[in-house]
Amino acid sequence: MFVAVAAVLAAACGGTSGTTGSGTPAKDLADNGVAELSAADILGKTKTALTGATTVRISGTGFAEGGQIEMDFRFKGTEGGAGWGTFDGQRVEMIRVGQTVYFKADEAFWSDMTGDADAAREIAGKYLKTGAADEPALKLLATFTDLSAFSSMFLTPDGGSYTKGERKQIRGIDAIGLVESGPRGLTLYVAAQGPAYPLQLVATKADDNGTLDFVDYGAPVQLDEPPADQVVDLDEVTSG
Repeated sequence: MFVAVAAVLAAACGGTSGTTGSGTPAKDLADNGVAELSAADILGKTKTALTGATTVRISGTGFAEGGQIEMDFRFKGTEGGAGWGTFDGQRVEMIRVGQTVYFKADEAFWSDMTGDADAAREIAGKYLKTGAADEPALKLLATFTDLSAFSSMFLTPDGGSYTKGERKQIRGIDAIGLVESGPRGLTLYVAAQGPAYPLQLVATKADDNGTLDFVDYGAPVQLDEPPADQVVDLDEVTSG
């Protein structure tokens, strides 16, 4: 019953403030040597650092394929993640606890997603409970709550490769830029001090621009399942 979601992931985007690392001041962080490595090796190290982080917040605003995107997600290692995303004006809240993902959106979103007005009214304002592998359209959205999948989606070059760019400071941390040669024209800034965390992802194309920030590494993240009386199971909807 679910139809495909339009492509909204070409670039992610906009600024947010926060801490990087575990609260250690930038001046006390040692050089990690990544700036001397090849672009491919830097990318490998930053993916490993991100997926190995105990917690992180990833948020931003911008545009992708002409549509506005906003997002704010907090991840707790491999345990899950929670937050919200707004795609072309439609806001979706998501919570992943283990392999279970909950989605909450309004009737208009579910009507567009399902093509079923009755199902949309049933789901609207409640949390739709799904397995991580359920429904391709929902699986795409669920990527936003899975740190490993998120890392693969946003840090992997699209149709090209990364080359080393300029060094600059991101929120007081010395960083090395990786410039994508593919169509998105992204620059990924990787911490050159402390863990090789990704700090910022910037897209500068006129129709595909914005900034995605990676902050609050190590900050507490609480993942709670929604109250049972606010949950609708996907099986109940699809069998109706």
